[in-house]
Amino acid sequence: MKITLVDFDRHRHLDPAAALLAGRHRRDRAREPLLPAAFDAPDACRAQIEHAFDNPGWKGLLAEVDGAPVGFAIMTAQITAQTHFLASFFPPRAASLGYAAHATKAGMEYDVYRALFAALAEPFVALGFFDFAINLPASDPESREAWASLGFGRTMTCAIRGVGPTEKPAATAVELHQVSAEDAEVIFSLNEELTLHHARSPIFNPFIRESDASSHEFQRNLLTEPAANAHWVAYEDGKPVGMNTFMQPFFLSPLTVPDKTIYLFQGIVHGGRTCGRRRHGHPRAGRRVGPRAGLRAHRAALRVGQPARREVLAEQWLPARRVRHAPSPRRAHRLGEQVAFWEGAAMAGSAYGLRALIDDITRVVRRESHPDARCDAIAPHLRRWMDGALALPERYTQPCDGGACGHLVYTDPEGEYFVISVAFPPGTSSGVHYHGAWGVIGILAGTDEETKYARDDSPEHVAAGQDCRLRQAEKIYSPSGTISYLRPPLEGFHRVRAAGGETGVSLHILGGTPDTHPHFACDGATKTLVDFPMSGIITHEPLLR
Repeated sequence: MKITLVDFDRHRHLDPAAALLAGRHRRDRAREPLLPAAFDAPDACRAQIEHAFDNPGWKGLLAEVDGAPVGFAIMTAQITAQTHFLASFFPPRAASLGYAAHATKAGMEYDVYRALFAALAEPFVALGFFDFAINLPASDPESREAWASLGFGRTMTCAIRGVGPTEKPAATAVELHQVSAEDAEVIFSLNEELTLHHARSPIFNPFIRESDASSHEFQRNLLTEPAANAHWVAYEDGKPVGMNTFMQPFFLSPLTVPDKTIYLFQGIVHGGRTCGRRRHGHPRAGRRVGPRAGLRAHRAALRVGQPARREVLAEQWLPARRVRHAPSPRRAHRLGEQVAFWEGAAMAGSAYGLRALIDDITRVVRRESHPDARCDAIAPHLRRWMDGALALPERYTQPCDGGACGHLVYTDPEGEYFVISVAFPPGTSSGVHYHGAWGVIGILAGTDEETKYARDDSPEHVAAGQDCRLRQAEKIYSPSGTISYLRPPLEGFHRVRAAGGETGVSLHILGGTPDTHPHFACDGATKTLVDFPMSGIITHEPLLR
């Protein structure tokens, strides 16, 4: 059998790759029915493969036998700064195969994966990448054998279980409290104890102190939304003795996330205790945790309303020189829940990237026709992307020749919306202008000073040549992380300025296209509106197509 490898063409090869991934997922789901059925369809898999293209410098290959596709893999760089809150979990400079970025035809895993990796690793090694991370289904013995033969070993595992009560009754001496942002220091202290535990034998997970500030900021953001990210702390005699924190599972590949799933982010209990008394009307199942301390961040997923059982869904493997010995799969299943303490659980896929954000925006605008409904529905997706800490390529965050400008990220092929990043040098202003279509704006860096204006006599149809004598209605200062809206005609006039000493960077999702989005500037000399097309202030080819 001769395997031929060809460079992956995102236009010609996406459909056969989606068919291969859907086939792999159907085989995985036959072994583990908890996996979501939606990805049995190639169309659903296609969108997940496209996320790999969000990463600059991606390299992909399609494997063929006698001209027929038998496998594919798309490798991307995974560079994690030591100050990033994920620094303890990943090598600082690695090349990665995401969970949805590879698949083979059934029965050909061993030969095809070995051929794909040998060819893909070479260009990344030439660029100085000497660590590789592979995310793969935990229940796929053929794929596991292929990667083990290349020197890889298990480093993290993603597991799932129900949240029904355990057999052991809850302890009565322990009280549970759902904590809020004012209790952040309690969370930080327990998390430090947990991190130190995982830095010791037998886990030896790095403890990167430089990431503390980023980790604390991420945790504080979670605490601002307690309904979506519940944080529970157990107290005994007034002292915190354990915690379970939960968040939305945006780290995980959607191929591994069933419906009604919440993500167990951090878990620690002092040896020998059991957490479980009800407090504030919120039930909490009793759970015994021995002297191994508990679960680490990103290492277990819980499904609502299912029986209290545990299944391993996905794993991340690294070359064996970077991992400790791991139990065999058969032994791991016998260990039941304790497998999580020995292995942890993986972020089994790419974080929520730009391509995923674009896909979700597209679904919203196809579903919703009213501008306000679009803004309201898009905002949570933008928030998810902003919280994921995935940076734009550098040139999309830079001003142009010392002045403000916009960089085109994406234009909807049906012309319903476009996305740009906008960069303002410190202290510079946009001038007073008007947007005639809806928009959602996320502040990524710096502080945005927005002055909103109103016209006392404002016709519904705003056009060039009209009077633009305005009165100031409001001035708002928005730090990075803020989301704001454009809702014309009443909230269409504004001026933005980068306040402070930092370049202001924002992501704008706007109705129409750069050519059709109504955009007028207020001429200071004539006090009239003049055409100011968005296409005239946008640079670069689109980042995504």
